[in-house]
Amino acid sequence: MKKTIVVLAALVLSMSMMFACGKGDGGKGGKAELKGVYTITTVESPTNGKKTADQVGMALLTLEFFDGGKVEKGFGGLKQGEGTFQLDGTKLTLTIKGEKIEGTVDGKKVTITEDGLKKTYEKQ
Repeated sequence: MKKTIVVLAALVLSMSMMFACGKGDGGKGGKAELKGVYTITTVESPTNGKKTADQVGMALLTLEFFDGGKVEKGFGGLKQGEGTFQLDGTKLTLTIKGEKIEGTVDGKKVTITEDGLKKTYEKQ
């Protein structure tokens, strides 16, 4: 009987630890974790391959994600556009100035495809 109680207690403790280590986004589908400023690091084009943002003069591009599904696109600290975003698992959809931009989220990296270029941003 004591062994059964110990096993059950260990099981309950293990289960509570598993649920306590969740994403912690309050059921917002990962939006809380996305919140923050992301700076472009690489740009990839079909003709020129993958380059650093510095090499192609785009190092000042940023995306900033806010609570409530809001996003701002910036360049050198100046706002270039604002809109909304939706996150479904790792699939990201931005809508800025009426334009839909598709992408993905992988940890602290956001990758979008815009104007035929694959742009990767990293969270600061």
